[in-house]
Amino acid sequence: MEQFPLNNPQTQTENDKRFQTEIGRHFEASSGTSLDKLRNFARFVPRQNLATFLAKAEIFRRIIPVHGSIIECGVFMGGGLFTWAHLSAIFEPVNHTRRIVGFDTFSGFVEVGERDRSPGDGADHDPKAVGAYRFEHPEELRHSVALFDLNRAVGHIQKIEIVPGDAVVTIPQYVNENPHLVVSLLYLDFDLFEPTKVALETMLPRMPRGAVVAFDELNQRQWPGETTAVLETAGILRGRGAVVVFAGRILSGRDAVKLDTFSLEAFGTPHGTPLGTVDGDGVRYTGPPAGSPGGRVTPANLDPRVAIIPLELGDDGRLLELARPRFDGVVVEAFGRGNVPPGVLPSVRRWIEDGKPVVLASRCPFGEVGGEYAFEGGGGQLFALGVIPAGPRASSVARLELIICLAAGLRYGGNG
Repeated sequence: MEQFPLNNPQTQTENDKRFQTEIGRHFEASSGTSLDKLRNFARFVPRQNLATFLAKAEIFRRIIPVHGSIIECGVFMGGGLFTWAHLSAIFEPVNHTRRIVGFDTFSGFVEVGERDRSPGDGADHDPKAVGAYRFEHPEELRHSVALFDLNRAVGHIQKIEIVPGDAVVTIPQYVNENPHLVVSLLYLDFDLFEPTKVALETMLPRMPRGAVVAFDELNQRQWPGETTAVLETAGILRGRGAVVVFAGRILSGRDAVKLDTFSLEAFGTPHGTPLGTVDGDGVRYTGPPAGSPGGRVTPANLDPRVAIIPLELGDDGRLLELARPRFDGVVVEAFGRGNVPPGVLPSVRRWIEDGKPVVLASRCPFGEVGGEYAFEGGGGQLFALGVIPAGPRASSVARLELIICLAAGLRYGGNG
């Protein structure tokens, strides 16, 4: 039998109960030392726990290219905490900046509020009470951390941090004490409304594009607090703005462009990353909402005329000059990191002297313009003249944004 049960008795069959009883006895009675059995764990581990491990491995694969630490909200006996640690040690053995930080009271639930109560359908069960799900042995976890460090690369540099106490207090305190913190994965397993809400409010602003928020009890009838916390803080769709859903991918309307004339995956975000996916199981978002920092802009019309001028080698700016009296703004498609032929510069200066915005985009399908090059026609020189970088968007998207800003009487910020 289990000393620290996690299963909801109301969802267990007789076979489930029989398996849980007999597998423990079988493990204890089987030949070999404990280490022998651990090395052959697949023989004994319940299928559900192995499935959870594989699911977390898939989540981890998504964040490998994303900078930042992993935040585990709800440590209990450490299964999740050490899963992330092992995956990091295996797939990125020398990534010493990615910490695995676990928050837990180690004394069970601090408070169960009204938002954590299920409807009167019999879904509640005894463990949903103050003090439930407590594992009062953090010193055992610290011993496990010390042993884990013996068996990995760069084990002399701390990988796992355990933060005991009420997360409503310790999470904001930890962030204040670690202002450098960037979060690549926020795994929420607090079960309850209040600590989940605090974790979302505190950690989401520190999550870059591509970071992942994962939930253990989202959309579960017996644990409504977690879903309620999401709805009251991050929302499900709020803050994402217009999106393009095509071929199973969810793309930001700010970044989406058509990349192929006929392919099923005709749309993509070469200057960004997809927001999520749609499949038979529903909608999955791979990161927090991108947001819209400037707020909503509703112009009265779309009358301003903005040209897109692609440049060529040896360009003398003639097309730019022809467009200047006829257009209110221009998006220049430059080479590479944002470099233009020197012959274009006089025309660029005249556009700016006329008070007409010049936005600099790149002809490259990936990346964005920058100001590293200060030679004649380099991005650094253009920015010094007052040219606006397009940021992480294609020239066609920058053109639409510039039209909207001109129509609304706003200065176009571009790089944001």
